[in-house]
Amino acid sequence: MLERDHFELVLSRHRGNEYLSKWLHKSDPRRLLQSIGRYVYFNSVFGGGVANLAGEISVRHVLFCDPEEAITSIRDRSVAIAADIFSAAVDEFGDRSTQNRFTHRALAQATIKGIGGYFGYHPSDIDNIISPNEATCIAVERVKDGYLLSQKPDDHKIFEGIGFHLSSEILADSEFRTIDSYLQTRHPELVLYLRKNRIMIGDSALPAYAWIQIHTHVEIDHFHSAVQGANKALRYYSGQEDRDVIKAWIMDGFVSFAHVQKDFLKYLGED
Repeated sequence: MLERDHFELVLSRHRGNEYLSKWLHKSDPRRLLQSIGRYVYFNSVFGGGVANLAGEISVRHVLFCDPEEAITSIRDRSVAIAADIFSAAVDEFGDRSTQNRFTHRALAQATIKGIGGYFGYHPSDIDNIISPNEATCIAVERVKDGYLLSQKPDDHKIFEGIGFHLSSEILADSEFRTIDSYLQTRHPELVLYLRKNRIMIGDSALPAYAWIQIHTHVEIDHFHSAVQGANKALRYYSGQEDRDVIKAWIMDGFVSFAHVQKDFLKYLGED
């Protein structure tokens, strides 16, 4: 069984949040908008990535089977595993805590638009400020790879993808808490403005602070769900590899995302 303790060594050595905090504490509004804008761009591909990983798992009936089921044709448990991964995508494409089931992407766009408006930036200025740098673009491509997009993955990559997803959820939890704490401490008037105002995205008026607020609690729920899925994958794995090998593959994926996140945040504010 996998538990959070299995990941603590990696988490204890991780320095991504230190880099994030450093960039946030660059006090001028332009740097703040840039940092959050690039973080929003980095997050824009996770919904599709999670959905893709869940889909790749769900169709692998032969890879995940229940040996205790007497009826061979219904032994597959791949969809049960995929469901624990896909739960994160459900919120990405229609957050269950918002009345109108807004997507996380739209909520993030409202946050950026709200911050830019608060500081008085023209839309063209916002575009220039939040334009992704090379490190951000590289990180996005690495996320796509970790979530197996545009691939024909083998069993090894499937389990690495599960670990990749686990890592993304637990690290995002601490990242959003860092952002929320910083904003409420250093920019309380901005937070009040974002909380009080709704921002038009398309035809909808969206709460401007909801994207940050939601992610201070939902990510840990997604992590726990992903741990359940990982343990089901270990339980129902019907391939030829030893369980310790499978666990190692999951851990490889976990470490892989930690490196992606660290490299992205280290150069978040670089031009």
